[in-house]
Amino acid sequence: MNKWGLVTEGGGMRGAYTAGCLKWLAEKNFEFATATSISATAVFNAYFVAHDIEALEKLGIELMSDKHNVGVLPAITELQLLGYHNMFDKLLRNVVPLYIDNIRKAKTLMQLGVYCMEDHEMIWVDNKLIDDKLRYLKASCVLPVAGRSVKIDGKHYLDGGVMTMMPIFRALELGNDRLFCITTKHESYVRTPNGKILSFFIDLMYRRYPKMRESINERVNIYYQEMDKVDELVKKGQAILMRPSRLYDVSRLKATKEDLAGLFELGYQDCENRKEEISAFFNR
Repeated sequence: MNKWGLVTEGGGMRGAYTAGCLKWLAEKNFEFATATSISATAVFNAYFVAHDIEALEKLGIELMSDKHNVGVLPAITELQLLGYHNMFDKLLRNVVPLYIDNIRKAKTLMQLGVYCMEDHEMIWVDNKLIDDKLRYLKASCVLPVAGRSVKIDGKHYLDGGVMTMMPIFRALELGNDRLFCITTKHESYVRTPNGKILSFFIDLMYRRYPKMRESINERVNIYYQEMDKVDELVKKGQAILMRPSRLYDVSRLKATKEDLAGLFELGYQDCENRKEEISAFFNR
């Protein structure tokens, strides 16, 4: 009997594409044994696992572009590039409440990756470890140069994207033999090393964490190792890879509400256009 796993790559605001795919899967009642995520898509996976698709769509289209999340305001009010406090302390608690009990009771094993700075290792947080204050979920989204690490039980955590971007190997470790993978990047995307300015700030901000800086410098190689594995599984008929069918002008950190709506719809429509392939993959 096949064991299906959902695997989602990060992508910041481009995660609206992932949200669109997840809405389609939810409407068609596709379920997964596991849902493994990195970075911003961990939030969308949480709503998906909790079966709150209305909140998923509202977050993916309306709230991510909120002026308190990106731009001048978070720099002034939170002293960081992105409004992580606004997102996790306000939006996910009051505007589109993420009901933790629904996640804990879910049949799907949800795992999100966070990076422990002191131990230099990935920590995979599952349904049972999701805390009411959303600290692990928040940590999973904190980019090294865009926000401050989240302190939990005396240790500091950041976005798991420090060490993995498409968590395909983790999904395989969980025993899945059929994988539905979603990337926010068009097939023409080419990952390149960090520029000199970004590298300077990373070296300056994290000079006490040399192993972390080494991992960040290895991200290009890690990314292609992971994507090569996805491609291998696709060729074997053991995976489906969803990615934007056309280029879309949405960056990781900047987008308008209209941009996000278009990208969300693209994710939904890409799944709809491949519905026969997806149904066959799931033996429907």
